[in-house]
Amino acid sequence: MNLTRYIQAPWRPPFRSPGVEGVLRFERWCSAGSVSGPDESSNGNDRETSTEIVPSKQGGGSTPVSQRKPKPGPAELFAVPLFRRPSFPGVIAPIVVREEAACRAFVEMRDAGRSQCGLFLHKDAGLQTFALNEEDHNSYQDPEQLHRTGVLAEIVRLAPRQKGVELIFVCHHRIRWTEVLEKSPLLLVRTEPVLEEPVDIHAQQVRAYSLEIVQTLKELLQLGSFYKEQLELLLESIDINNPFHLADLGACLTTANPQSLQEVLEETQLVERLSKTLTLVKAELETVKVQRKINKEIEESVSKAQRKFFLTEQLKNIKKELGLEKDEKEDLIARFRARLSAKQLSERVSTVIEDEIQKLTSLEPTSSEYNVTRDYLNWLTQVPWGVLSEDNLDISRAQTCLDEDHFGLSDVKERILEFIAVGATRGSLRGKILLLSGPPGVGKTSLGRSIARALGRQFFRFSVGGLGDVAEMKGHRRTYVGAMPGKLVQALKTCQVSNPVLMIDEIDKMGRGHTGDPASALLEILDSEQNDAFVDHYLDVPVDLSHVLFICTANVTDAIPAPLLDRMEIIRLSGYVVEEKLAIAKSYLIPEVRKETAMGEKVLAINEPALQTLIQDYCREPEFAGKPSFLRQRLYAETPPGIATGLAWTAAGGVALYVESVFVSSNKDGKLGSLRVTGQLGDVMKESAEIAFSYSRNYLRKQGSSALDSSTTHLHVPEGATPKDGPSAGITIVSSLLSLALDRPLRQNLAMTGEITLTGKVLGVGGIREKIIAAKREGLKLVILPTSNQKDWEELPEYVRAGLTVQFCESYEEVLPLVFEK
Repeated sequence: MNLTRYIQAPWRPPFRSPGVEGVLRFERWCSAGSVSGPDESSNGNDRETSTEIVPSKQGGGSTPVSQRKPKPGPAELFAVPLFRRPSFPGVIAPIVVREEAACRAFVEMRDAGRSQCGLFLHKDAGLQTFALNEEDHNSYQDPEQLHRTGVLAEIVRLAPRQKGVELIFVCHHRIRWTEVLEKSPLLLVRTEPVLEEPVDIHAQQVRAYSLEIVQTLKELLQLGSFYKEQLELLLESIDINNPFHLADLGACLTTANPQSLQEVLEETQLVERLSKTLTLVKAELETVKVQRKINKEIEESVSKAQRKFFLTEQLKNIKKELGLEKDEKEDLIARFRARLSAKQLSERVSTVIEDEIQKLTSLEPTSSEYNVTRDYLNWLTQVPWGVLSEDNLDISRAQTCLDEDHFGLSDVKERILEFIAVGATRGSLRGKILLLSGPPGVGKTSLGRSIARALGRQFFRFSVGGLGDVAEMKGHRRTYVGAMPGKLVQALKTCQVSNPVLMIDEIDKMGRGHTGDPASALLEILDSEQNDAFVDHYLDVPVDLSHVLFICTANVTDAIPAPLLDRMEIIRLSGYVVEEKLAIAKSYLIPEVRKETAMGEKVLAINEPALQTLIQDYCREPEFAGKPSFLRQRLYAETPPGIATGLAWTAAGGVALYVESVFVSSNKDGKLGSLRVTGQLGDVMKESAEIAFSYSRNYLRKQGSSALDSSTTHLHVPEGATPKDGPSAGITIVSSLLSLALDRPLRQNLAMTGEITLTGKVLGVGGIREKIIAAKREGLKLVILPTSNQKDWEELPEYVRAGLTVQFCESYEEVLPLVFEK
């Protein structure tokens, strides 16, 4: 049989636990000839048939429970496990049994006139939770799972319940089981009484412990212990001359763990038992003190909060009666309406705001919906509906502002002035989106700020680099906790006008995550045909963005989606040459440094050679550094055969690009020569190398040379760790291969760029300004460009072109005489 279905009922005072009150009540019931227990008489709706197993005396009334003491001696008893706490002599213990087999066994005991059992604490008591409906537990038929010492208990009441039966035990004296007789249907053990060691109950030590226990119980009573009623009954009826009874019932009145209580039960020496009981009672006293302290702190905190609340409400009512202060809700609505007085609302926006205000008036300030509605109205009323600042379309003023903030960039400034001039002719700049593209540090962000200053508009900037959440652009829906509008609405709120200059920085570095694609959201925002009715997820009403001048910035345009790029007017910014950097340092940086450091010209003097050294060796953008960061990129003082110098464009500006080629083996078996390329080249550049190799081999065949046919050629483009791609190195690769095959070095201080075709045509390339700047920086003298790029060269400022000789070619036949010296 599985005894997990024995359920020890919760220890509920006063009837369920300490012995004094329970014994007295049972004595009264038994003396009055009562048959039913107190639970039945207390509630007629829960009355159940029950049987008291109390033998009657001959000739009349029943024997009081406290007077029925079985004779101590060996006995064979059913062992009942206790899973919550041990029972002590003099205590009434209720136990609910739910298992069907166990219930039948107890009913059979009743019918056979047997009423005594042994109550033993299970060794896992306090360590596990025994649920009422648990089916699968370890079997407790193993007697080794029970403590040896328990109490002899007499069943005085057996009452059926909806599930199982409830047994009421009266505990008598300590027993110890010595032998297991049967395990089914109930655990049957042989027991013997635990004999108390002789002791003088009037000894000084015994009386001292007894008095201290009583005193501690009185303190518990004064502090309002959980068992106040039981303590009162115990102190009224306690007999301090019976220390055995005092030790047991004192331990019962504590909430100690089952193992500590079992130690008291097993103790046979009275003095040690009193000592352990006193320890438990003292611990209970300290626990009650801490509990009282916690309760006091909580009550004081609650009292202060309530007092503050009541006083605040009274103050509000007094101020309202005196006209000194309006109601908070009324004052809030008044502020909302005041914000809208100078704004031009559309019919839909006006309707939504009025509906929300009416909703706010019907809500209590303590409700969560009140805060949501208040925040929503706060945002709605702070958007500058229809508020426009006046544009300053004076071209001369715009020219002055741009020149004051930026040196050079004449082509960029010209484009911006053309843009403003068109807006002056039309009367507005509506519907324009600019894209400033260029390497880092050339002044894209500051240029956008200068455009806003020239137009007299508010300026707001935010970066979308790494942004992967559409909600950052279009806002969060109001159903989310902490929801707020997107960056566009926040910008309008900050600027308080509907036509600011809004800069979207790093637009080429937007991310894409599980929360959507921000680039797709920008398609609507940057479309002048759609953004006049932009709907933010939080506001959920149309917002007119058509008056906003959007300026985007990017380092490269390749990473921008084509549909988004098509909506923008691209203005490209290139890097600065030495002359421009020198002028920037003299006119902007040095005065700024002197102002920040409070150093005049006498204290801080920087001459022009020092500035040139800083520009060429320390920094390529307008900033100063401590150690040389940039050295010349020329790998060869004089280029040997097979080495050609090209020019390349990067996101950080132009650079010199070297192409190296060597013969690695000769094909003696008659196989045609091949080309092997390294240097982390992209697919387009690999194709360009194949085209250049084919053209060079055909050209050499016409000249009667088979150098490329009979050998394997290795072509390398350093640096190997840098990815490279594009067709603009075509004529450079051809020049390198011909120089190797003819064993002739190319002209010194020569650089070239241009795409090659199989028939030798030279096609145009991009990034001419950056490449020319790189050529000047490397000290090159002659540059070969495609004829189609002649216009790009002529657009460069004179000081950029100075010191360079440029030759324009349409085919490689025109390039050939230029690359080899006569």
